[in-house]
Amino acid sequence: MLFDFHTHRVGSLSAIHNCFPSEVIPDNGYFSMGIHPWLLREDSMVDELETMLSVIHHTRLLMIGECGIDKTKGPDLNVQLTAFQRQIDLSQIASKPLVVHCVRAFDELIRLKKSHLSQQWALHAFHGSPQMAIQLCRMGFYLSVGLRQMEGDSGMVRLRGIPADRLLLETDDDPHPIGEVFGKAAAILGMSIEALEARVVVNVQTFLGRSLF
Repeated sequence: MLFDFHTHRVGSLSAIHNCFPSEVIPDNGYFSMGIHPWLLREDSMVDELETMLSVIHHTRLLMIGECGIDKTKGPDLNVQLTAFQRQIDLSQIASKPLVVHCVRAFDELIRLKKSHLSQQWALHAFHGSPQMAIQLCRMGFYLSVGLRQMEGDSGMVRLRGIPADRLLLETDDDPHPIGEVFGKAAAILGMSIEALEARVVVNVQTFLGRSLF
């Protein structure tokens, strides 16, 4: 099964659909829910967190997020950090892992993770260096990439720098199917799609702490 770890498209049963608190929960399939830093508003944050609290034990809710920190877009950094911490707390209450959005805020992210080393966190759309990949994985992160993060020579180097047991694959908001993501990743890594599929399935289930298939 070519599993899509993080997508904004509804319909696939072999994917985790990202929902915002203002959206209707999909009728079928797995989903996550979080307040994206781009969409964060102080005047609605409390209500959105209440919505999340009401569904954290839903059987098809696998993760909290995406949530996190973005220094290029969104409200004041302190507001983002407050919302992120609240969602970290919800992740702990629900005993479910966290999927993180982070842009130009690795220092802040690492500081927060040091206080939550026992929690499972995955960084989606990872765009850092191989050195950053190693640092994050040593702290327990899983790293998810899509086609954009594999572009060019730097993308190839990035993908090869992610430890095999920490790699996840996603479509995010890209219109290309997950099969293309697996195909490109397999070619860069020099392995068959079947071998990569098996590796990612193990990683997904280890990260989530449950069997899906």
